[in-house]
Amino acid sequence: MKTKETKIQVFSSDLLDIGRDEAHLDSIVDRHTERVVVDLADLASLDVGRMRSLVTLLRRSRDHGVEFSVRTSHEDVRRQLALTGLDRILEVEGGSAA
Repeated sequence: MKTKETKIQVFSSDLLDIGRDEAHLDSIVDRHTERVVVDLADLASLDVGRMRSLVTLLRRSRDHGVEFSVRTSHEDVRRQLALTGLDRILEVEGGSAA
């Protein structure tokens, strides 16, 4: 039986580590999850390394047939995703913090 959703929370002190996070994602997929949500609520901005990691995790999820999205309410993060075009390939959840 598959679980509905698995959430990965990224804190501002975390550096997304592709090797570690791919292994984490593989363990999540092994638990038969249908969807992975990376919660970026604690991040006010994204650096290039984190963006690259998100794309890698998206590809890995797709390879396993798992839905993948990011969640953020920070307008700067949403703007960075839009400027880089990542908002067109990543499902971005959450709205502006009002």
